[in-house]
Amino acid sequence: MKNPDKLEIAYCMQKYGGAFVKALSQVIVLADPANVEKVKAAWPEYWEKYSTIAASKDEQRMEG
Repeated sequence: MKNPDKLEIAYCMQKYGGAFVKALSQVIVLADPANVEKVKAAWPEYWEKYSTIAASKDEQRMEG
């Protein structure tokens, strides 16, 4: 399983998240690497959840 990049994670946040997570996805898209790390540190549970979703979507594309 590969590690999804920030845009893949932000896409999943936008698609599957609630209002706060959708807003956070916009922050991630605009953030430089240092600020992405701040987001990851502040909300690790969201980063992990949507990173896992993004990775599973990537696996499904590779299998299909």
